[in-house]
Amino acid sequence: MGIEILTIWKGMLINMRKIKILSIIITVTIIFSTYVKALSEKIENEETNSITNTTNENEPIEEPPAEENQTNVEPENNDYEPSYPSYNPPQYQEKKSENADLRVLKIENMEPEFSKDVTEYYLTVDLEIDKIDIEAYSDSEKASVDIQGNNDLQEGENKIEIVVTAEAGNQKTYYIYVTKIDNAKMANANLKTLEVENFSIYPDFKRNIYNYNLTINKDIKKLNITAKPENEKSKIEIMGNENLKEGDNFIKVIVTAEDGKTIKTYKINAYISLKNVQIKQEDKTPAIIILGILSVCIIVVAIFIVKQNKK
Repeated sequence: MGIEILTIWKGMLINMRKIKILSIIITVTIIFSTYVKALSEKIENEETNSITNTTNENEPIEEPPAEENQTNVEPENNDYEPSYPSYNPPQYQEKKSENADLRVLKIENMEPEFSKDVTEYYLTVDLEIDKIDIEAYSDSEKASVDIQGNNDLQEGENKIEIVVTAEAGNQKTYYIYVTKIDNAKMANANLKTLEVENFSIYPDFKRNIYNYNLTINKDIKKLNITAKPENEKSKIEIMGNENLKEGDNFIKVIVTAEDGKTIKTYKINAYISLKNVQIKQEDKTPAIIILGILSVCIIVVAIFIVKQNKK
């Protein structure tokens, strides 16, 4: 019995040794395989890092930002104003005005009437006149006006120049021809009035306007024209005021001054249009027809009332 137990015990010891050896072998195998695996991964990582370092060899290495020294921080300035870049918009140069016209030109007894497109005017004065009163204003506020030759006027013809200089530098000159004579009144050939009976001339009469218009009907063969001179000793002659016909009829009112030399002519264009007259006559026809119908109706109603009263 004791021998059998001993034999069994020995067998168990032998088995335990085998198990222990097997466990050691398994443990060593596991440790070795783990080491081999770790070694393989390390080799692979080194190869990968080697390739990466080769690729990024020339790239700068960013350094971590240095920590701010809290002890050297400057106190905050509440009055600080940020500066912004200045912007200068493009400058557009405005085109300079080339307007060198006069807007106003006033001279007593000047002829013809002022127009900015007319550059020559005429005036007759007595010998005692040495300077003309001229009122001239430019059409553009940026233009300048210079009057030349308006001092010490001499007997005979004098030329006054009114030079208008535009902002752009271009100029326009208006000329005033002043005739200085011994007795200016004797050279006055202006009309004081000009009227046509039963008609209105256009434009309204002014002594320094020399052309007028009016429209008349076909039945008129002559106009009743009244013309009075400023100088009563001037002579007036009317021409072309007879046998007026369809279309334009130019009537001339010729004024000869007392000196017998100065002559001015006023013109009246009397226009006759048969077509216009016919239109006016046709326009009256409907009114005549309506009046006729109303008259007939009134007569019929009157007759009816009379008959009713007799019954």
